[in-house]
Amino acid sequence: MVSAAPMNSRIARHSEIMRRHGEGERWAEQLLEDGRNRAVWISGPPGTPPDPHIHPDFNEWWIALDGRTQ
Repeated sequence: MVSAAPMNSRIARHSEIMRRHGEGERWAEQLLEDGRNRAVWISGPPGTPPDPHIHPDFNEWWIALDGRTQ
């Protein structure tokens, strides 16, 4: 589920974003969209695979704020 929270805000607080969503649920909240770049905060329970997709013209990177990735 993608959140309807306001986009393109200057400050994103981890604790506030986590409070808006249920713990252990899979969710995504888009934080920034400028026509070329997009930042999305994503959470999923352990074992949740990423959605299969490709970006032929763009790089993708991840930051783990809680938990770990494999």
